[in-house]
Amino acid sequence: MDAKVSKTLPGVAGELPEGWRVVYLAKGAGFPPMEHPERCVYLFVGPTLADKVAGQIIAQKGVTVFEGLDDFVSDNMVRDFHAIGHIFPRQLADLVNMERSVSALGPAIAALEVETSPPLASAIQATENLWTTIERRWGLLGSTDVAKLLGAKTSNRSLASSLRKKGQLIGVERTNAFLYPGFQFDRTAGAVHAAIPELIKAARANEIDDEDLVFWLCTPSRYFDDGLPVDHLLDDPSIVQKLVDSETISW
Repeated sequence: MDAKVSKTLPGVAGELPEGWRVVYLAKGAGFPPMEHPERCVYLFVGPTLADKVAGQIIAQKGVTVFEGLDDFVSDNMVRDFHAIGHIFPRQLADLVNMERSVSALGPAIAALEVETSPPLASAIQATENLWTTIERRWGLLGSTDVAKLLGAKTSNRSLASSLRKKGQLIGVERTNAFLYPGFQFDRTAGAVHAAIPELIKAARANEIDDEDLVFWLCTPSRYFDDGLPVDHLLDDPSIVQKLVDSETISW
């Protein structure tokens, strides 16, 4: 087999985390692996225990997994690998994301003096995933960003805080600072969407804090045919009532 070492994921933007490699083991010679992924075997290698877990995941998906195939790679390649098989780019990307999650969560969980249950760890990760999605799609703005967006002096850092305390702006405390989800702003007009203060008022009347309000807005809801409430801030006049209904329903 011809072999090629790459530091990037096939079909996925960005480089692999430090210590990761992808090796293409082509089934024959004379063709570029990137152009014929169906004729290649991808070898992923990573620096932590996540490799072993990843191997199990691949096995569960029906991908053939082999152990200890050091003879198939030359001495100058990475030799400490745990799984090899027909792995598609999306699967590789998922594995890299898992590696990053393990690297980020591991030290924090290890620092706890009590055992963390898998459901709790999963819930924490799901919450962080949602925050990541929110930041990527709309942004999480700092106080100076809010001041600039609303046409005030960027030095007026108290504007965002004042609006938040008055119930006119959603603010969530993260990393020891208040951040303001970008979906609540009309960036063209330099203003806060009219529905935001009404949503905040209804939320507080029903003992819903700003963080839970953000989660409700950014999580699929049956009140919006499994769409996101936040996508209907401008076109659904009943969004406030739907918030109240969703939080006061009795089971």
